[in-house]
Amino acid sequence: MTRRFIFLCTLVLLAQTAIAQERDVLLTTEGTLHEIAVERTADHPDVKTLARAYLTLTTREGDAVPERVLVPATLMSRGESTNPALAYDSESGMLFVFWEHAQNAMSSQLRFVTRDREGNWGEPVDFAEAAYHRRHNLRIAVTANAEQTGEAGEPATTVPEINVHAIWWEESADGERARYAMLTLDRGRVRMPIMARDLDSFTKVAEPNQVDPGFNPEILRHPSAFTSPGRDSVDVVFGNTTTRSLHRLTLKPVGDARVRIPVGRREREYPAPKRFNARTDGAIASVSPSDDRLAFYFHSEGSVKYLVLRGEEWSTIRAITLDESVSRETAVEAIRRMVSSY
Repeated sequence: MTRRFIFLCTLVLLAQTAIAQERDVLLTTEGTLHEIAVERTADHPDVKTLARAYLTLTTREGDAVPERVLVPATLMSRGESTNPALAYDSESGMLFVFWEHAQNAMSSQLRFVTRDREGNWGEPVDFAEAAYHRRHNLRIAVTANAEQTGEAGEPATTVPEINVHAIWWEESADGERARYAMLTLDRGRVRMPIMARDLDSFTKVAEPNQVDPGFNPEILRHPSAFTSPGRDSVDVVFGNTTTRSLHRLTLKPVGDARVRIPVGRREREYPAPKRFNARTDGAIASVSPSDDRLAFYFHSEGSVKYLVLRGEEWSTIRAITLDESVSRETAVEAIRRMVSSY
C-alpha cells in the first residue's frame, strides 16, 4: 500500500469523525451583534444549494428585528462549509467571515469573504488551498495595533492596524502540524499575498515527551489564540504530535509601512497531558490568561470535561454534568473563572 493511499484512507476516516466549531459570535464597537453558524442542507430541504452544509449570518442591532441571511459563497460550492469565524474592521465597517470548505474527503481549503455596511458580499478568497491537504480546527484572533520599524536607527513606533491571525491544524502525506497565516486589513481589503507557515518554524526543536500507551493525541490538534490586553500581539497555544508537546508563543505584527510580518517572542513549552485518553464530542478549547495558566475543556457524554496545568503537572480529567440548571455556557464560564483566579 503506497504512502499516498494510506494518507487518503486516513482523510476519509478524519472526515467521518471531524470535529468542528459550529458557530461564532462577534460584537462590534458600535453595538451590533453578529452570529455565524453552520446549517445542514438535510435539515433545511427548502434551501436551494449545491452544498451539504452552508453558513448563515444573523445580525442584531439593539431592539430591531434580527436580520438572517445565507452566506452566498457557501451556497454555490459543493461539499461542506464548516468551522466559521468572524472578524471586523471598524474603520471601513467591513465584516470578514472565515470558514473551512471541504468538497471531498481528500482535501479542504480555508476561505474568507467580506460583507460591507450596506450588506454587499465580496468574492470569496482562498488562503490555504494545496491539494490533498486536510485543514480543520480553524481559530482566529484579531490585533488592532502593529509595530512600525524606525528608519536610520530611530525607535519603533506603534501604529493602528487590523491584523487577523489565523491558526489551524493541517494534515497531508508529509505529516500533521499547526499552521499560521497573518492577514492585514487595509481599508476593508486584505493585503496580498497571504503567506502561511508552520507554527513550529517559530520554536526550538523539542525533545519527545513520554506518554501512556492509551494517550489520545487529539488534544494536540486544537490550536488556540489569545489577543493581548494591548491588542498588539497574540499568544498561540499549539501541539506537536511528533514530540507530544505543547507550545505557547507570542506573535507580534512588525514591519515597515507596506509590509507586515509576524515576529515570534516569548516561547514556552508544556508537556502533553500524558494520561489523556478521553473521547470528545466537539472542539477542544482552551483557557490561558497567562503563560503559567492553561486548561483544556471539551464536551463529552452529557458533560463538559476539563483538565488544568499547574506548574508542570496536569490534573486528572474532571467533569461538570449538564442538566436543566447547568448549561454548557455556564460550565465553560465556571472553568474560565476558576483558571483566571488560581
